[in-house]
Amino acid sequence: MSQVQLQKYISRIMALIVSIMLLLPCIPVARADGQSGSCGANLSWTLSAGTLTISGSGDMTDFPEETKAPWYPYRSEILRLQLPQGLTSVGELAFYDCFRLTVVDIPDSVRSIAEYAFASCENISLLDLGNSLETIDTGAFYGCSSIEAIRFPEVLKMIGKDAFYMCTKLSTVTIPTSVISIGSAAFAYCTSLIRADLECHITKLPDWLFFGCEVLSTVILPETISVVGHSTFQQCADLYYVSYSGDNVAKSELEAMLNIDVPGFQTTGSITSSIPNSTSTTTKESSNEDNSVVIQDIIVIENTNSTSNLTTEHTINPEKSTISTNVTITVENEDGWQEAKHAVEEALKNHNNPYNTDAEVGNIEITVYAKDTETIDQSFLESIAGKDVRVTFITKDGSVWKIKGTDLDVNSELNQCNLRYDIVLGPVELQEKLDALKCYILNFYETGQVNVEVMIQLDPQLAFQTATLLQYVEADWVRIQHSVVDKDGYAHFYLAAVESDIKYCIGINLPIEENADLPIIPEEIQADYGDIINYQPIQYEITGRKSSWNMGLGKVMAILAVVMVSAVAVVGTVMFLWNKQRLKNGYVPNWDDEEE
Repeated sequence: MSQVQLQKYISRIMALIVSIMLLLPCIPVARADGQSGSCGANLSWTLSAGTLTISGSGDMTDFPEETKAPWYPYRSEILRLQLPQGLTSVGELAFYDCFRLTVVDIPDSVRSIAEYAFASCENISLLDLGNSLETIDTGAFYGCSSIEAIRFPEVLKMIGKDAFYMCTKLSTVTIPTSVISIGSAAFAYCTSLIRADLECHITKLPDWLFFGCEVLSTVILPETISVVGHSTFQQCADLYYVSYSGDNVAKSELEAMLNIDVPGFQTTGSITSSIPNSTSTTTKESSNEDNSVVIQDIIVIENTNSTSNLTTEHTINPEKSTISTNVTITVENEDGWQEAKHAVEEALKNHNNPYNTDAEVGNIEITVYAKDTETIDQSFLESIAGKDVRVTFITKDGSVWKIKGTDLDVNSELNQCNLRYDIVLGPVELQEKLDALKCYILNFYETGQVNVEVMIQLDPQLAFQTATLLQYVEADWVRIQHSVVDKDGYAHFYLAAVESDIKYCIGINLPIEENADLPIIPEEIQADYGDIINYQPIQYEITGRKSSWNMGLGKVMAILAVVMVSAVAVVGTVMFLWNKQRLKNGYVPNWDDEEE
């Protein structure tokens, strides 16, 4: 093949690749919406727009392993889960392998979670167990590898065998005094677990309880322990602090077991009766294939109203070293925001004091899970304003917002920001009017003004399609912004203001308007486009057509109308009284008078 032919061949291949990339948004996507059925004597289920909704009350059916739950065939489409108050139990294998679920909120009415109910839900990152849960059965959260923090209810009685097996991001657990039974290997292979506090009054330390928890450093045991299980701490190489003040015979057995299970414990570890403070630390070191060394310093802070995990990662390369900091904060309630603020301050302090002054210092990435609060506290926003940090907020109903500290004006007033929104499938009539592949109705719970990246979770099958955000103004749908849906099905919109009384919708693959801007390519998928796409600069759009008075257009027009009517009335009254006085004084109107 000649050089000219080779160049032509390469040019045609490149043209084909570009054509395929540009045609991706035009490919129609199939989707099963509106599935429904029964899942208990008084319970029913529906699946629509990615939300699996359970309705009714009472116990949920246990589902056999052979067939599993009726929604199991659609598990790849389940993005959100809504469980009702009145539900009393979650059935066996109910949500097994619903791998796109990110948030699970258990209602206070639920008393038990059956075997393997949420097993292999690998993307659950926020888990709220409610206040009335008594039983977590065998393998209930087996393999939920994204759960960051767990707060057990004070009425919990049983944690079953393998209940949290391989929850590899879980950093700390506290077992409440109400628990009377813990199954074997309940927290085995929780490879990020640093601290375990057993406040319960169990008498036997379960077999294999913390097997393979390789960075576990601190364990607090109840004095009621009299029997030591088999291989409880095997492969817990970093364990050095065990708090136990119970029976001397049991203490001797515990020490003998630790010396076998944990190499080096005899020389570096200790069993003491004192209780450590709420902060636990550990260091992990690993090597990469490129001969770089990664050192992770991890600090876990468990407070009354929040849990914080601060990880500073120092990658040492022969040519250039880098430092990055990741912070995960679970805010339990409104009081937790102050604790979250202190965690960010601690992260900033650690980040700005690197091991190697020649290292390239990156951003601080912060993830905040808001459980029983959907409003970001004003003081927390002020603490990140102007800082080189990026914060992702996730609420227990699945709403996701991202805020950059550098996009917040330090000198402006930052009010509390409510995070919640909901999304439902739009009517067919609207879909046809917009000429869209699909459309969704979006509702913000409260009005807010802050520069945010709002991430709306759509069908993952819509990846690489174009999503357009519209608002309903003056009896018409007006386009605000459009972006390409990322691989996980999230549409990213960059907004400076939203209004609760404005109707919004998202249209998929709307016809392109003349002179329209190219869609925004989210950072998450820019690498898939390479250099063939010109990225649009990010501009935060003001929705609802807000005025400088912080009011929507409708309110402004109403106020202006009242002002104008009032002004006409006042001027008319003044003119009438003035002319009346002139007539009293003997003035006689004449056609030759100038107009006044």
